[in-house]
Amino acid sequence: MNHLNQQNSRSNRGFSLFEVILATGVFAIAAVSLAGALNSIALTATEANETSLVREQIRSLLIESTRAARISEGVQKTPTDRTFVSYRIETNRVDLLTREGNTLPDLFEVTVTAFREIPGKEPVEISRASTLTNPAVF
Repeated sequence: MNHLNQQNSRSNRGFSLFEVILATGVFAIAAVSLAGALNSIALTATEANETSLVREQIRSLLIESTRAARISEGVQKTPTDRTFVSYRIETNRVDLLTREGNTLPDLFEVTVTAFREIPGKEPVEISRASTLTNPAVF
């Protein structure tokens, strides 16, 4: 009978210190892993959003540049914005020949390049897009 009372009293005492420490350690490792994964997801989402904004701005600048009534060769640069991004718009005359050997008049290639310009560092190209345009069409 005495032996049964000892087993009942042991099972009613709860968890040992070792079990509590082990459970806390497993929980801490899981929490740190989850926090790291959430941080990576947030960074990826932020980068995707920034890339989307840059591409939309490039598209907007291409449309604006190609719809101008008068297009001339040259390079324009936008000021650096709050995200340290600037854009370079290059316009070059293009000589393309038709099947008959005639040159297409007033054909230009417009290229917009986005750069990340962090002060004290070299500019880094982020993205680029180009298109051909003929101002007489618009």
